[in-house]
Amino acid sequence: RTPAPVCAFLRDLARWGKREVLLNQPGVFQAEHGDYGTLYRFETHTPNEYFLVENRSRIGLDRFLPSEGLAVYHCDTMNAGRTDGHPPCVLLRASGHPACRGADQHPEDTGELFGKTGGVAVAFDTRPGSGAWDGTETGFNLIDIGEPGKRIRFRTGPAGAMGESAVADQPVLVREIVSDLLIPDDEIRGLRSSMRVEKAGRIQSMYVMVDISHPNLGDLEVTLESPAGETILLHNRDWNVQDDLRAHYDTSGRLMVLKGRPMQGRWTLCVKDLARNDIGRLNRWKMVIHYEPTERTIQSEAVSGLNIPDADWNGITSVIPIDQEGVAREIQVCVDVTHPYIGDLQIVFVAPSGHTVVLMPFGEGGNKVNARRTYDSTNHDGLAALIRSAPQMQGEWTIQVIDCTPGDMGKLEKWSLALTF
Repeated sequence: RTPAPVCAFLRDLARWGKREVLLNQPGVFQAEHGDYGTLYRFETHTPNEYFLVENRSRIGLDRFLPSEGLAVYHCDTMNAGRTDGHPPCVLLRASGHPACRGADQHPEDTGELFGKTGGVAVAFDTRPGSGAWDGTETGFNLIDIGEPGKRIRFRTGPAGAMGESAVADQPVLVREIVSDLLIPDDEIRGLRSSMRVEKAGRIQSMYVMVDISHPNLGDLEVTLESPAGETILLHNRDWNVQDDLRAHYDTSGRLMVLKGRPMQGRWTLCVKDLARNDIGRLNRWKMVIHYEPTERTIQSEAVSGLNIPDADWNGITSVIPIDQEGVAREIQVCVDVTHPYIGDLQIVFVAPSGHTVVLMPFGEGGNKVNARRTYDSTNHDGLAALIRSAPQMQGEWTIQVIDCTPGDMGKLEKWSLALTF
């Protein structure tokens, strides 16, 4: 009756997550128990090697766990399925015992997870530590862990300084391009690689990662162009003893001018090779943006429990009133109808303006039982057309359910409405 849910590593592999919180910048975070759609990740310098953090307190389905607190996983998806070397995922054990690799070497140990800890709990020189599999330092520090519970507060970054903060409930956007493109040699126009951000929001903090292979960094000029047309110089033909450019830039440094600016639109990385003879390649680049949304979502639910009259073309109606003023940009409607034969039913959605959308026409449900469905303006033509009409949100939004055929009775249990504006 209380099966503990699978870990964050497996949920990530199954792509269950809807939101990713990057722990690479210093900040204070709160991991919420049961929030299976959010992933707390620290990326190392090695591709496909990373750390995950999740809240596994003794609550709900986790209430019979032998230990509670933060679970920390050291992951490397390049090793998935291999029997040699290190496993694809290990659990760092707060007790200090060797990392858990499947078979439990210490079945009596209840100190697997990180409970309340003042100061540094995980770092390069702790046991267990946050070193990479190749023995190098990753920079991942887990500090000042709070009490186990619905939300566990923790900190990342240098042990003695907060640096630039990132708030756990602040949304994050991650965009990456694996371009693998040659950089034109001695060409003033250079190479341009663009990515588009569709979401609207203002930048609170961000960092940009650039991975370029080139034998002479003194030849290169690298710039980032924002949607507003600003050009930020990231690399200005700087000489470096290393051949390649693998660097991070953030809003505590060169990207500082972008704080508070809109993030929606086209971002372009421009790489110019301004000297002859050496050929380079843009391997990939990535943006991570913590932002303040400029859009809001209002949600409401009506628990009606209304019986649907049999063979009555008037049907039943249920209303959700919205007091908020604004223009809806996205609409999501969820309906929960119990009925032994939903092919008899038609479900209609009506906006305050009188605009009508048929969500489920007669016969569409066939001989199926019950209709528990979600309709969204991003994938439903009728709702998309309603959005294009720029509907005002304020007023009464209505669901109508009609049973056109005699013989079966049903009920509108509830329905909900979410409006993004």
